[in-house]
Amino acid sequence: MATEQSVELDAKREARTTATLEVELAVTGMTCANCARHVTEAIQRVPGVSSASVHLQANQALVRWRAGAAQDVSAVVRAVEEAGYGATVAKTAARRPGRSTVRGWQLNLWVGVWAPRP
Repeated sequence: MATEQSVELDAKREARTTATLEVELAVTGMTCANCARHVTEAIQRVPGVSSASVHLQANQALVRWRAGAAQDVSAVVRAVEEAGYGATVAKTAARRPGRSTVRGWQLNLWVGVWAPRP
């Protein structure tokens, strides 16, 4: 039988383990959608990567890591370079699942509405 305290501790532990690390890369050398596809595939082949979103017009890639995986950013940069493109780390951030912020607004995915960020 679980007590309130142990349930609270389990919830805190789960929140820490489900937080994902996101790495934003500045990518150079992409000129078309096929280039963006090559960069995406190169990133997704790196062990521990959960997903990659590559934006051609912004020359950026957002890499998300699997929970508990080793986060080898240099391997991601190397993979992009081996695919024939340039990459440098633009930003690294830990994010909690279920929330996304855009220019001072946050989307609560549980509710599905935009609200001003506190």
